[in-house]
Amino acid sequence: MCTLSFVPRQDGYAVGMNRDEQRCRPRADVPKCFEGNGIGAVYPSESSGGTWVAANDCGLLLALLNWYPPASHVLSPKERSRGELIPQMIFESDFRSVETVLAPDKLKGMLPFRLIGVEPQERAILEWRWDGRRIGESRFPWARKHWFSSSLSDAQAEEHRHSTCRAAASGGDPEGPDWLAELHRSHRPFSGPYSICVHRPDAGTVSYTELVLNSRLISMRYVDGSLCETSGFHHVVDLPCPLGRSPRRAPLSCHASAYNPWSSAAR
Repeated sequence: MCTLSFVPRQDGYAVGMNRDEQRCRPRADVPKCFEGNGIGAVYPSESSGGTWVAANDCGLLLALLNWYPPASHVLSPKERSRGELIPQMIFESDFRSVETVLAPDKLKGMLPFRLIGVEPQERAILEWRWDGRRIGESRFPWARKHWFSSSLSDAQAEEHRHSTCRAAASGGDPEGPDWLAELHRSHRPFSGPYSICVHRPDAGTVSYTELVLNSRLISMRYVDGSLCETSGFHHVVDLPCPLGRSPRRAPLSCHASAYNPWSSAAR
């Protein structure tokens, strides 16, 4: 269960992602900076080391959503976590390198997923879908877009949450500093399993991650818990992001800070 939103901006992009999980699942670690192949990346992580969203200082973003396709065949038993995918891929500079990991023989044992990729230099948005046997790919225009998943029904989640996104876009400015956070804390039309901020007896929205990229840096802002219970970000990590650069030669440098209200952190 998750909601992912992408909003292009004049000098980059912004992404918001609710992570919806079973309430008994262990809490994830807050975002930190990592380095590999001369590339710096920032992401929150699970105890296993996996993650559901990450960005690097080439501007590349990857986000993972569970997928519940119509049952067309018997899936193999789960042998590997989907969360291990992004840490294997985020230290690459472009989609060509990322796709080497997405071969069917390398995905065996993983349950179905949708992987969203954003590459600002090419103004490209890609979605890869793994159904347990085959990998498919779709490309989207450089425009505002939303993705939804729900263990109850992907189709119903898309119907209800799309309506909320349309209403938010017609009544506000998607490029405004607080628009994504306000959207992702929404209970419209009522609090429940298909509101963007999910509330179920057994599950709910357990975190919110917002990424804002411009020509100077990529900023990851994180709420540890439900957005409807806070008015700011609990953790903010800024990573210098000179788009179009060569792989890093200097040591990795990033800045982390504690609580920031939305309006001041998002400018």
